[in-house]
Amino acid sequence: PEFFLPWFERWRSYSHGFYATPDTAPDEAQAQKLQHAIDRLGLKPGMEVFDMGCGWGAFLEFAALQGIHVHGITISPVQQAFVQKLIDEKQLPARVELVDFADFRPERRFDGAVFMGTLEHFSQFGYVARFLAQNLAPDARLYADFCSARGVHQVGAFLAKHIWPGTANYVDLPKLTAALLREGFNIHELVDDTQNYAYTVRDWADALDRVHPEMEARWGREPVRAFQLFLRSSQYFLSHNKVQGYHLVAGREPARA
Repeated sequence: PEFFLPWFERWRSYSHGFYATPDTAPDEAQAQKLQHAIDRLGLKPGMEVFDMGCGWGAFLEFAALQGIHVHGITISPVQQAFVQKLIDEKQLPARVELVDFADFRPERRFDGAVFMGTLEHFSQFGYVARFLAQNLAPDARLYADFCSARGVHQVGAFLAKHIWPGTANYVDLPKLTAALLREGFNIHELVDDTQNYAYTVRDWADALDRVHPEMEARWGREPVRAFQLFLRSSQYFLSHNKVQGYHLVAGREPARA
């Protein structure tokens, strides 16, 4: 957290916000996205939602503050400890579990699921769709946001070496939607968020530039410079439509008005 939080906004989100204008404040943009997910999932206080790859607790905190019960999972012990402390300090109706998604076996069905910036790191979309079909209530819905690219799914060598040395791919949008359709899901909403993502990484990059002297003093020049290059190149690729950002809502019942 000491590396990421100095240049993240208030909600500590790893995925894009919703910008009403190019100058929308980053924390407001993220709050708009998080609330949109809650609204589109139809979540109410007391309902339970699954948060796959909960990161630093962005959605978990935002939803739990509204009385929604959130079950987050992560493969990072550091993130689990951070989020557990957040849950304890704010007495949130939430839990965070250290478990790989492929090994996760829920005790009961959920009233919704969010995959925010995590489908890039778990590209077995057939497994995702089957998991959702088995572990969501019949009227529950999925909210996912992600980065995609037409015809290209493997990230470049720089990202693979310096940013995501583990599994990382651009989301294959046709394969994702086909997997959901095979398991009986309707696609309620599929929206192009490319410009929103460009604004988001621009704001991350600007924030990192402001604190980079302190960051380099603690972490060294190489990791900080790698993220500066990553964020500025991402801003360029998104703003020039070389990669795309989307959000998707799906459910096994027809979309409600």
